[in-house]
Amino acid sequence: MRVWCLAALAAAIAAASGGASAQEGALAPPPGTERGSVAHLALLCVPPANAPDRPVAMALCHGFLLGAGQYYAALHHEGSRRRRPFCPPSPPPSLGEAGAAFAAWAGAHPETARERAIEGVMRWAVATWPCPRQPARPSRRR
Repeated sequence: MRVWCLAALAAAIAAASGGASAQEGALAPPPGTERGSVAHLALLCVPPANAPDRPVAMALCHGFLLGAGQYYAALHHEGSRRRRPFCPPSPPPSLGEAGAAFAAWAGAHPETARERAIEGVMRWAVATWPCPRQPARPSRRR
């Protein structure tokens, strides 16, 4: 499994940085947006069914979401004093489910299309998995 993941990642990196063929199809950002935007990540997460580069696009999406999730988990681990901006479910959704949900959210929020993808992923996660409200701490009076 690990070898397949490494091979898929290598193919994705090569295709994303390659020549004209990488400029077309599911790997190219939508018109009016840039690589690394919310709209671009949404397209990578749900590429057209007939796109020849569909597996590579989905691998890029899944890798991005996995990296963002692991970074979030590292910052907000059990015992951390940082306030958690969102609380993903346990068990978490699959990468495919998360990618499809993010793409649906991005489609419903076209005003975010040109934002950086990581900002959109965080906005989506906050909107999708809000944390339960913590009871207010009583104030200390002296």
